[in-house]
Parts: sequence; C-alpha cells; structure tokens
Amino acid sequence: PQSDDNEEYPGDISHFDAFELLSEDDVRKLVVDSHKKSCYLDPVPTDFLVKCLDVLLHAVTKIINISLETGYFPRDWKEAIILPILRKSGLESAFGNIRPISTLAYIS
Repeated sequence: PQSDDNEEYPGDISHFDAFELLSEDDVRKLVVDSHKKSCYLDPVPTDFLVKCLDVLLHAVTKIINISLETGYFPRDWKEAIILPILRKSGLESAFGNIRPISTLAYIS
C-alpha cells in the first residue's frame, strides 16, 4: 500500500523484539529533557507540543512505540536541514573549515 505522499509503506513488516517499548513517563522525560528549539520541518511549533504534552502524550507515545515495534520510520522524520557552520573565522574560503549541522524535526 502507498500513503498519500507516495511514500512506500512496507506491507510485510517484521516486528523488532530488541527494543523495549517506552512508557508515557519515558516519553515525558525525553520531551522535558530535550532542547525545545523548533525546526522549519516541524508540523507544529515545539513549544506548542510541550505546552499540550498532557493531552498529546498518549498519542505521541503510541506513535513512537509503533515505530519501534515495526521498524518503520516515516520519510518526513528522516529529512534534515543542513546548515554549514564555520569552524574558525577568517578561513571562510577553505571548504575544510566548514562543518555541517543537521537540524531534524523535533519528533524525530
């Protein structure tokens, strides 16, 4: 089957037994302890997700656990914005002086 965005969803997915499912407390701790910076790729602002965590926690936990169980990681979660950052100022023309920083969607 295919989703609306033409992304192939593997129909026959093996379940992973090596991952322990997360509890809602685990997910809450991850959200509370993570950086709260939003990314252009986020479907909703990170601060909104954090403020509504009590309401969204069950659904977010379910989504994460399904991903862990099935090994399916949505394509949108794999996308990143790559920002070139200078290592040392004054060497702007040296390609080796640039390091890539990847910014992922918060839920990733």
